[in-house]
Amino acid sequence: MTELSVSDIPRRKPILDIESSANFPKETIIHQWQLMTELIKREIQANPDSRQAVLSFIAAPVSESLANQVVTAAADVSEHVSKLQDRFKQSLGRYLSLPAVPDELITPDIRSAPAYGDPESYIASLEKYSPESFQKAIRQAINSGRYLPGITGEERKLIATRYQMGRDCKILSLAAELLGISPLELKDTETPLPSGTRIYIDLQATLDHKILINPLNWVKRRMIKDRVFEVDIAGKQFILKEMKTPRHTDTHEYGFRQGLSSGEEFKTAAFFQEHGRSDKEGIVVNWEKPLAYVVFPDGYQFTIFAHEKGLMNDEETGRLLTQALHAKKADFQEEYNRIAQRVKDLKQLVGNYYPELEENLSFEAFARIKADYWIQQARNALSAMITQQNYGNYDLDGYAFKIHNVETGLKVEILGIDFENFYKIDPSLAQEITNRRMEFELEKIQKNLLLMPDWDDNQPVSKIERAGHLALFEEQFKINLLSINLPPNN
Repeated sequence: MTELSVSDIPRRKPILDIESSANFPKETIIHQWQLMTELIKREIQANPDSRQAVLSFIAAPVSESLANQVVTAAADVSEHVSKLQDRFKQSLGRYLSLPAVPDELITPDIRSAPAYGDPESYIASLEKYSPESFQKAIRQAINSGRYLPGITGEERKLIATRYQMGRDCKILSLAAELLGISPLELKDTETPLPSGTRIYIDLQATLDHKILINPLNWVKRRMIKDRVFEVDIAGKQFILKEMKTPRHTDTHEYGFRQGLSSGEEFKTAAFFQEHGRSDKEGIVVNWEKPLAYVVFPDGYQFTIFAHEKGLMNDEETGRLLTQALHAKKADFQEEYNRIAQRVKDLKQLVGNYYPELEENLSFEAFARIKADYWIQQARNALSAMITQQNYGNYDLDGYAFKIHNVETGLKVEILGIDFENFYKIDPSLAQEITNRRMEFELEKIQKNLLLMPDWDDNQPVSKIERAGHLALFEEQFKINLLSINLPPNN
């Protein structure tokens, strides 16, 4: 039988790997791309031929090659773009000209596509220790073709970056089309443009609607995450959210799941603005405000939301809320006294997993657990509101917080900020979930899911703090945990 070597195994040569990616420093590529798109944007306004060249791509599908096509077309009619293209040809030019990673390898999406395998890393190591296994492994690799599919980590970044550049070009093409439409007449329904692009703007929500929707007025666009951008328009900030596709990177763990279209996201957000707000028991439930959406002929689309200032994550909210509770100690003294007394009885329910760090509950510890529990209540209130409106949500982290120190006391506002994975549920199911909410919360206590074992600063949660958390739960749901025989594993 013919002796085989690792070189006999068929494999795909990656478009980009660790070694070749060193030729394309990320900071250089992004900086040059920003300079290029800003120049093209200026040329669209100054040169009718440039406007027409970019406009011709408004219906083109977003792809890895689109950015290179647009730059080349713009350079053909603009001396300024041509000079910049030549200046950047060894970096940005080469980067844009790299072949596209085959679509069939990017399945189901960029994040979850199989990883590229190198037979050198495993099979070659067998040659020294087990020649028989070495030959067998080579034959299996040849017959299975296992080293033909898969993409490298550098290819994942390449795909994501060039697709985002393609989306940038779509926005430039919208600017080119809107420049040629004067006046732009907007209605309370979708407005079709000659290209087939559709625009909807809530005319009651913004007085700057014609400025808002025209990318020529966008001074800066900063990526917050995968599909979300902060846009500066006429001295104000707005949030732009693209419809997620398999060519975005922040997808579900086991593969892309189609979410709402931009029009659906807008309408869902508007629905919750009207029907899903509440202000009770120190918790305000609110939602980000949709202003407009745009749908291109090829399916690329985005929604624009009002920008909410001062939003915080869980950790920052917990820290500042704890400080606020200290500052208003007199307002919470009575509650503290009740909880401090009750924990003496509830400690028997807390297992030895939690360390015995102090005998009594101090106000400092109370403020910390009160802040943590308040944040948890706000999250539960948001979830309950989604259910009450007959919706579900595949994502659990689409929210942010504000703290309000008003005349009536402290309030925690939770703002729903992500609608892409909302879906309708049957009213009977929604009612069942609502009716069983306390049962779900009790189950969390039994399974130790209500409180993380460590604080954000990595300090352990003590036994007395855990008991304080249970005491707050008792007060919220008006129950006696000692009467329901909880096992001592909390």
